[in-house]
Amino acid sequence: MTAEIREVKRIRQEKYVASKEQTPTKKSTTPRNSKNHGKKLKSAERQLRRSPRLKMKGETKTKDVITVRPAKARRMKKFKKKRPPTVSEMMGAHRNALVIANIRKLDEPIAVPTPEGRLVVFDTETTGLGAWDRIVEIGAVELIDGKPTGNNYQSYVNCKRKSHWGALNCHGLTREFLSKFRGIAEVVAEFMEYIADSPLLAHNAKFDMRMLNAELRRLRRPELPNTRAFCSLRWCRCLYAEGRTSLDSICGKFGIDVSHRRIHGALLDSEILAQVVQRLWKITPELNNMRPVLGEVKEVSTKNKAAELNVPGGGTAILRRSKRVRENRPKAL
Repeated sequence: MTAEIREVKRIRQEKYVASKEQTPTKKSTTPRNSKNHGKKLKSAERQLRRSPRLKMKGETKTKDVITVRPAKARRMKKFKKKRPPTVSEMMGAHRNALVIANIRKLDEPIAVPTPEGRLVVFDTETTGLGAWDRIVEIGAVELIDGKPTGNNYQSYVNCKRKSHWGALNCHGLTREFLSKFRGIAEVVAEFMEYIADSPLLAHNAKFDMRMLNAELRRLRRPELPNTRAFCSLRWCRCLYAEGRTSLDSICGKFGIDVSHRRIHGALLDSEILAQVVQRLWKITPELNNMRPVLGEVKEVSTKNKAAELNVPGGGTAILRRSKRVRENRPKAL
């Protein structure tokens, strides 16, 4: 029995030595981070590649030497930033829309909704500001011909995720509290039925539409185009040449009481934004068949770098005095 075992060992040793002499002795040139480093693959599995280092002496014809491909470096996915819709795109998507002038950027007018038909003012609360964050609450207010109807929508979402500490300080919705409510699939389906084909409006609509489309993408549902929503933040910036245009700041300019707004809520913010939109309709000159009359420049000292102008809505337009003087100076003959 021992003689047979020795004979088998000897045959295996001879086969091993013969196979080792046929293979090249040089090491593979693949990087060490490759999973298949040093391994040989069949020609049917991987594409064959010839390495110039493995050329034998006296060889005339090239032979296919199997080497492992280097591992691909993993890269972070870059999220494409979508630009805000243009005026022509907004006007083509909505019938009840109007183009207004922009005080801050004269060459960039925007389209705003008119108080005709149905308009849905909505807001979302999320776990954070990143693209990987989730929606925890959706709220909306229905406006018909510029007046609230009371047919509002509000729902919490069980996203099964903790909120960032900054977002948690704003809305105060913990994971334990949200665990009692429905998932995002049911809430989004119900919200899409609620808005139907009506135009939307939100304060900083770019963020709310991005978060809503991210949830629709995860559910493999068709996304909403950016032309679907008007932005009240850009609307305020068109009317006010300086100052903050956050929701609290605009409410302070309009005299809207927000003392009961201790924490952010989707439905609460939508109700406040609906009041703001009603005031914006009143002070927008294009909606009232008025032309924005800026008046003449006030006399200012040379130390002051800007001249203040009264504009509709209670804002102030900043114009450089040097530029103003240069424009009014008569041309040389």
